Amino acid sequence: GILALVLVLAFVFWIFCFNKLNAVCINPSLARSKGINTVLFDNVFAVLIAIIVMLSIKWIGLLDMVKQDGTEYTRAYRRLGSKMVTLVLCFE
Repeated sequence: GILALVLVLAFVFWIFCFNKLNAVCINPSLARSKGINTVLFDNVFAVLIAIIVMLSIKWIGLLDMVKQDGTEYTRAYRRLGSKMVTLVLCFE
């Protein structure tokens, strides 16, 4: 859903703005001298990371629930099926 949309947005941002973002991160004064708006790129990157983290918290919490023992967690585990088992095994 929306997390996939944000992932696509992040990839598009990364493809089109990588060189400018890299210049801002490595040497902001050089980037400013090249005409790059460093404050804008810093803020856009920070907001993009914040949105990704905010949307990922739901999935991280769900992974934590699957690892717990309990009836509600077991129901969530059964509902998700084998896809979540693969994810849990990757993170352990």
